[in-house]
Amino acid sequence: VAEGDNYNAFVATKVGTLTINKALPTADNFIYIAPENLTWDGNPKSAIVTFNDQSGKLTGMGNITVEYNGVNALPSAVSKYSVSINVDEGTNYNAGSSIYDDSWNFTIQAVFVPTNYLDENGESHNVDAIPISSTSSPVFLGATNETTWFVVNGADVQLASGICSGDIRLILADGAKLTATYGVNVSKEGSSLTIYGQAEQSGQLIATGDLSSAGIGGGG
Repeated sequence: VAEGDNYNAFVATKVGTLTINKALPTADNFIYIAPENLTWDGNPKSAIVTFNDQSGKLTGMGNITVEYNGVNALPSAVSKYSVSINVDEGTNYNAGSSIYDDSWNFTIQAVFVPTNYLDENGESHNVDAIPISSTSSPVFLGATNETTWFVVNGADVQLASGICSGDIRLILADGAKLTATYGVNVSKEGSSLTIYGQAEQSGQLIATGDLSSAGIGGGG
């Protein structure tokens, strides 16, 4: 304080320490974007969760890991998924785990088509099945501990490979042909594959293995 008419000058001599602690990350610190295509096609779906830096005003958030129903793996099966994140410690934010918001969810849906098939006794049945289309990516079929029906209707359906989870029931429609270039993997614990035909029994599955795996079974 400078000297005045009635007061002497004063100089503060006490020095204090100001500590700014790291902030705890919350869902409000992040921007969530659901996958664009939520129709089942056998391909994994990826949500996006990014740090909301408020146009550069905030910095120092750690790396983000996204989980789906508590699992760090991209989902592909027909189901509803809740998204949560784990965050590493950053320069300005503490680490955080299982951070979520009620709006962070999405559902992978399938278009089912009524399909007829013959069982192992030659008896005819009808079921709603998911049609398989050509793709250059590995196709993830089914979900753990669930029975899922699929049907191949096209005359030239091409897959890189099929990866089975759970109880997979595959119907090859009359005149249909499915080619799995790198085979069909049924090696996951608890998975199985049962193949059915229709009245003319003219559907085809061509599954090619390599030197270390079967066309249907392991590898793929």
